[in-house]
Amino acid sequence: MSSKKPPSATPFVSVSPLWTRAPLRDEQGNSYFDFMMLIPRLKQQNAAGIELTVHKIRTSLARFENQVVYIDLNPRLNLLWISIKPVPELTRLMVNAIREAIPEARVVAGDFNPETARSRQRLPLLGRVTRKLVRKLGRSG
Repeated sequence: MSSKKPPSATPFVSVSPLWTRAPLRDEQGNSYFDFMMLIPRLKQQNAAGIELTVHKIRTSLARFENQVVYIDLNPRLNLLWISIKPVPELTRLMVNAIREAIPEARVVAGDFNPETARSRQRLPLLGRVTRKLVRKLGRSG
């Protein structure tokens, strides 16, 4: 009889920085949407606790498997990063699904309005700053 342990759902390996691993665009050049969630006290969990969190994430996102492009769970930083296809309202639906399974999870970065995100990505920094200035001046004047 073999004494091998079953494979872990969470391989704990040191890897390259997230920005080098997470995909930015699909084959047609369209940008993916990303969001990040904080899962408090994740780094204080033992391996079984982290496995349970991974299971909850997988279960809550199962219905979105065709829209999910990349997921990264970083227990040391208590962070969950998810890259998804640009589908309106998808971020909100996914966040709600995760929060049902992990109520303490909080969104720390993400865009819940895909149309706004898409238009911002095409504007250079100067264009975004100019647009903000015009809006601000329009409100005060």
